[in-house]
Amino acid sequence: MTAVKPQLFTWGLGKSGQLGTGKEQTEHTPQFIKLRNKASSTLKQVSCGALFTAVIMQDGDVFATGCGKYGRLGTGNEEDHVTFVPVNLPEKVTQISCGVWHAAAVTTSYGLLVWGHRKGCGTKSGQQSSSVLTPPSLVISPEEHKVVGVACGNNFTLAWTDEGRVLSWGSGHHGVLGHGSTDDIPSPKVEAALKDEKIVAASAGFFHSAFVTEDGKVFTCGKGSDGALGLGKNSLSDALTPKLVSFSENTQIASVSCSVGEHHGHTLALPTDGKVYSWGDGYKGKLGLDSQDSSYTPSLISPSHFNNEQVTVVCAGGIHSTASTAEGSVFTWGCGSDGRCGHPEGQGHRYLFRSDVPKKVEAFKSKFAMVSCTYYHSAAIVG
Repeated sequence: MTAVKPQLFTWGLGKSGQLGTGKEQTEHTPQFIKLRNKASSTLKQVSCGALFTAVIMQDGDVFATGCGKYGRLGTGNEEDHVTFVPVNLPEKVTQISCGVWHAAAVTTSYGLLVWGHRKGCGTKSGQQSSSVLTPPSLVISPEEHKVVGVACGNNFTLAWTDEGRVLSWGSGHHGVLGHGSTDDIPSPKVEAALKDEKIVAASAGFFHSAFVTEDGKVFTCGKGSDGALGLGKNSLSDALTPKLVSFSENTQIASVSCSVGEHHGHTLALPTDGKVYSWGDGYKGKLGLDSQDSSYTPSLISPSHFNNEQVTVVCAGGIHSTASTAEGSVFTWGCGSDGRCGHPEGQGHRYLFRSDVPKKVEAFKSKFAMVSCTYYHSAAIVG
């Protein structure tokens, strides 16, 4: 039997072409996207940024669509595109992250390429540039650090190395960089506060960051007032250095996702057992806890809301959340306006439709799924 090739689907707001459908229109249900001229290669990863989307193929090529402002598509200019176009990178890549106004990718040789708004991209130490638009450029060489992961936020970037060191740079609002201040950092700087931990995953949100250690601990920093740091109701001030988040005994976290909205911050965490924790502002039910109440410490979303399936990927948008499971299902919850949750019943109810618990996106009948989302739209690779 021939294996099913992974396919790309997008849904939500499409006004800047970020869905890649060839149109600038909102889609309330997942739309199949055919990537032209890449029939021989297989999809590897999709990442949703602010009004743009990028995918990596198994051969290391990158394609992007949507808003080109500040050069965030990596095409070297600021033109918008309504279908996926090739990103001219100097090297093949293995992982990509789309932020608000910039993007970054890990190369096959463990360097880090960045493009888009200069503030989030940064410069190599000793370099200076007055340009707002950065074409794809090497900001960390493999001779300096062997980068294995990257996360782009609101004009800031987090990267982690094969040795578990974290580097952060860009805009330091609310202490998101974790260096003990709100100062901007122009070039990659090693995170001193986490020097005794081995970091294996991280997430950059709009105003907060989260880090996962090799032994499953979570540290957060940045804006605290929404409860998105998970440090408790009496700890809502900004954290300028990463603080340890408390979970129930023996809980080991594998990955985290920080929300990308300026307001109503929240965080999702995925333990090694495939369950999901959430905390922060409960606006529109995006915590998945069957209410719109906020939670200031990690709260377990009932596994029954995921049909007791094992969750493999979680992604926090701005006012909605998404997850995909080992069984190939995609779940969304929170605000369903502009089609961001992918449920057809949301059409015509722009400000009223929401789900306070994870709800399965019925468009997919697959055995494999990998989901990504941002403030206004979502995407999934299914197979």
